[in-house]
Amino acid sequence: MHKSCIKCGSKQVKKYGKTSSGSQRYKCLSCGSCYTWQKSLLKHKQAQIWFKYWVLEGLSKRQIRNISPHSYSTINRLCQYWLKQLPPSILYDFFR
Repeated sequence: MHKSCIKCGSKQVKKYGKTSSGSQRYKCLSCGSCYTWQKSLLKHKQAQIWFKYWVLEGLSKRQIRNISPHSYSTINRLCQYWLKQLPPSILYDFFR
């Protein structure tokens, strides 16, 4: 599995030593952030990143599918999930 940065979503990530407990550390070559891979937390964060690309960057779901490891139906499900998480006032301000 190819790791993606938890902050910017870049796939330009390299191993960056180990923590004192022995967990693998990673460093993003794009934004410089360092982190350890925690699958459950990062899966949730990555879903937010794809949603951000869809809403703020204006990418289509098909474009996101091409740059992510997910299928179109998964991207669609992620976007629908995050739309339901936003307070109605934010959606109103964003789309007016």
